Amino acid sequence: MSGHKPKKDRRPSPAGGPEGRETSGERKKASSSNEAGFLRSLRQILNNVLPSGRATETSGRNYAAGSDELLRRLEKEIDYRFGDLQLLRRAMTHRSFANEQPPPRPLHNEALEFLGDAVLEFLISTWLLELHPTLSEGHLSKMRAYAVSATNLQKHAARLQLGSYLLLNKGEEKTGGRHKVALQVDAYEALIAAIYLDGGIVSASNFVRREFSQTLAEIDPADLTRMDYKTALQELLQSRGLPTPRYEVLERQGPEHRRIFQVALNVKGVRMATGEGTTIKAAHQEAAREALALKDSWEKLLADNDQL
Repeated sequence: MSGHKPKKDRRPSPAGGPEGRETSGERKKASSSNEAGFLRSLRQILNNVLPSGRATETSGRNYAAGSDELLRRLEKEIDYRFGDLQLLRRAMTHRSFANEQPPPRPLHNEALEFLGDAVLEFLISTWLLELHPTLSEGHLSKMRAYAVSATNLQKHAARLQLGSYLLLNKGEEKTGGRHKVALQVDAYEALIAAIYLDGGIVSASNFVRREFSQTLAEIDPADLTRMDYKTALQELLQSRGLPTPRYEVLERQGPEHRRIFQVALNVKGVRMATGEGTTIKAAHQEAAREALALKDSWEKLLADNDQL
């Protein structure tokens, strides 16, 4: 029997790594390339642009009302520089403004609101799971609902003064559109989508983590009662010998896919608070939160009206 050893096959592995396994660096590079291609296709779809690059008649254009100077100022506020400024312009364009422009009309922000809502929920969900890997789905869901509530999103939008960057028609201007909760929340979600489409999930995640670090820090997973304001209020009223509060829907705002509900909270005929939310349930929670914050005022009001 010969002691001659067979030569090793020195052909390169098909996947670049030993025995055909991909390396971590190769996976990251492939993932980055795949995401870039996906985002490019998604931008084409959202802009109504055919794969050949030929724009349809409804594609956006650079219109004077959305000056680059104003948008560059917003970039400084959000600490993100867009490669495609048209995405930011679209995020700040309300349907009322777009519909009054001559053809080809600029694209408004409603599709971006839809996408931004999903991106935000995904990023907050993964962040919460990273922070609290052993919590139940129910706990995590409550924490996420609190973080992405219309109340919190409006606070972020107001801090960035998004209302001042919105493109609105004269009708919306006259009715105080820049200060409407629904429009500010929609613009904030559209902004997140614009960052995602422009820079990918890492850029969107960086923005969300800068924006929501304080919000998540305020959440105590061991005591979620402070986020269930409705139950806390009901228990308080019962301790005072008062009946369960009644909630009344006052107004519905926004498109079908993104309603903002305004509700009133009444106890024995006395209006204690109002609240807004993207669902009736969320609006109830916000009204209950406001009622708890104004506890001294409504207790005095009930006493003055001989309701106690």
